[in-house]
Amino acid sequence: MNGTKRTVQPSVSASTIRAMLLRFAAERGNKTFCPSEIARALTEEWRPLLPLIRKEGARLVAQGRLRCTRRGEDCDPLSVGGPIRLAESCRESRSGTR
Repeated sequence: MNGTKRTVQPSVSASTIRAMLLRFAAERGNKTFCPSEIARALTEEWRPLLPLIRKEGARLVAQGRLRCTRRGEDCDPLSVGGPIRLAESCRESRSGTR
């Protein structure tokens, strides 16, 4: 190798990511999870998936289906930098749409 990094394009669909996010949220209930847990469950080359997972997580947050936090405070996954945690939204868990 000549020291250049190889870029791996994510090969996982947005709908697969959304389904996995909702499944993790339903399984965890009130407990949060890191987006990297989703990426690692989907592929060995997980790091390139993180921006797409954050984007799809933001879509579900906007729909009220997930909650996003940073340091315990609710936040927008696309506006805040650094690590975030995702969880089932209060509305989702009350509606029983698991």
